Amino acid sequence: MQTVLAKADVTLAPSKNVPVYMHPKISMDILQGGKVIGVFGALHPLTLKAFGIKNADVWAFEFATKQIEKNYSARDFKPAQDVAVFPPSLRDLSVVLPSDTTYAQITSALDKTPLDVDLAYHLIDVYQGEHLPQGKKSVTFSLAFSKKDGTLKDKEIDQAFNRLVDQLKAQVGAELR
Repeated sequence: MQTVLAKADVTLAPSKNVPVYMHPKISMDILQGGKVIGVFGALHPLTLKAFGIKNADVWAFEFATKQIEKNYSARDFKPAQDVAVFPPSLRDLSVVLPSDTTYAQITSALDKTPLDVDLAYHLIDVYQGEHLPQGKKSVTFSLAFSKKDGTLKDKEIDQAFNRLVDQLKAQVGAELR
């Protein structure tokens, strides 16, 4: 969310005109170009009481999206994908690569890999230290392979995994750890 708002020149500042449903001392105005487009903060205790909410630590935000939308085009967003019905197969991938390789370069290589299965991934570790050659780092990703129309077989997972490794070798000089 911070990335989206930063691109749209959105900042936060203490609220000057706090809506009645917000806590008067714990709210911020959402500003774009110095103009208030929304509010963020804790809900007022009377608001919580009116709705029968017993938890006193409830936060909310509201903002006008029209101004923010002007900073983006539809091409900036990937369409949402259907949720897989079949369970994913999980694997970790650890590679050693040059220490100046960026996260964007690695994920670009992963995203460009032609696969016959769906792939979701996230970074779980970056290591630079005494057990690696100088100028190298190790990165580990958690990979989730899935298919919309069935459970994956080991051969399909192995093939996808090997394609990812080959792509990383070719694109960023990675070596399987």
